[in-house]
Amino acid sequence: MGIERFIGIDLAWAQSGARTKPNETGVAAIDRHGVVVECGWTRGLEETMAWLARTAVDGSTLAFVDAPLVVDNPVGQRTCEREVGQRYGRWKVSANSTNQSSPRQAGVLLRERLQESGWS
Repeated sequence: MGIERFIGIDLAWAQSGARTKPNETGVAAIDRHGVVVECGWTRGLEETMAWLARTAVDGSTLAFVDAPLVVDNPVGQRTCEREVGQRYGRWKVSANSTNQSSPRQAGVLLRERLQESGWS
């Protein structure tokens, strides 16, 4: 069985505090023919996980996330972030810096939640 659904998630990287409403996360899904089957917004990991559960085709969905999913550097930039800046900085393209003390860990939390729910 091939991939039946492709999902894109433009994740709001920062987790909001108890008093702050989370930023919007853009979500979209297309079928294997390229037809858009769902598109919209979620707020926070709970809504994003619920949207994924409703939208994914069990066992045949590939998800793409625009956020760091693995952050293992204690401080500074990850190598990939530094290299993006070195190669594309002259066009004013760079990556946001992320490390283990960064408040922008929503991608790491999303990956952990996905793995707990059976995604690989």
